[in-house]
Amino acid sequence: MVDVIRFGCLLVFSVVISALAVKAQRPTGDCQAQPQSQFIGDRSSCTFTRLVDRDPRRIPSEIPTVRCRCPDSLCSLQGDFRCREVTETFPVKYKRGRQPRYRNGTVKVTIACVCAINRSIRSPYENIRVGDTGPSKEEYLRWKELTRGRAAGQVLA
Repeated sequence: MVDVIRFGCLLVFSVVISALAVKAQRPTGDCQAQPQSQFIGDRSSCTFTRLVDRDPRRIPSEIPTVRCRCPDSLCSLQGDFRCREVTETFPVKYKRGRQPRYRNGTVKVTIACVCAINRSIRSPYENIRVGDTGPSKEEYLRWKELTRGRAAGQVLA
């Protein structure tokens, strides 16, 4: 009976802690999507603001851009999805003094704010993707041998 009560208390405690963790991960303020807004940046899972990069000495003088309101914040309750800024480098020309001469240049601007998971690295062992610390070669070979047995319908001991 005591074990049942302990289990029940542990279960309730786990549920409360999980609920608090989920609540803490939810975006607040400007980070939270506003479904009724007319602006797409407010309704997005990663909210953003539209801006214009202006430079009168540059051609083009105005380049539309965006800014994530909450970069690196969690944007999904499943996995480690976070708001990330997507950047692009654009070719531009800069005026040289008052003469009609120009020099080539580039401008790096943020073009989107997306909800994405961190990039994983490719395993050196076939097409398995792993995190920063993946299995050793020996572990991989054991796994491959085990899965080969299952594929052939063999019973594993």
